[in-house]
Amino acid sequence: MQTIAFAVPLPADKKERFLKFAQLLRNERNADFRRFLERLDTVEENWFLQPFGEMELFICYLAAPDLQAAFGKLASSQHPFDKWIKQENKEIFGMDFESPSDDPMPEVLLQCKVEPIHSHSW
Repeated sequence: MQTIAFAVPLPADKKERFLKFAQLLRNERNADFRRFLERLDTVEENWFLQPFGEMELFICYLAAPDLQAAFGKLASSQHPFDKWIKQENKEIFGMDFESPSDDPMPEVLLQCKVEPIHSHSW
């Protein structure tokens, strides 16, 4: 499984729109969002809002078997919901997922996963 996390500044004048967008995806459009992730073969997506000095950062964590393929599917998708997701991201953050950046993916510096220890009470 490949994972990625990236952070982008949330423009102060877009915060209210972003919060409404996130609320829609958590509630009324959650089933659509889950189908969207399935179309991209993405197994997990988590969003965070992190205060950082005078600004706030939007942090996104993704997990998929093949992240490059997932971003490729997103770029080429013409599904109405996917197009809406891309448009919202473009208007809020200025990210154009139909024309992916040539910038390298974030470098993974540390990954550590610990399996929970199950104790038996006899």
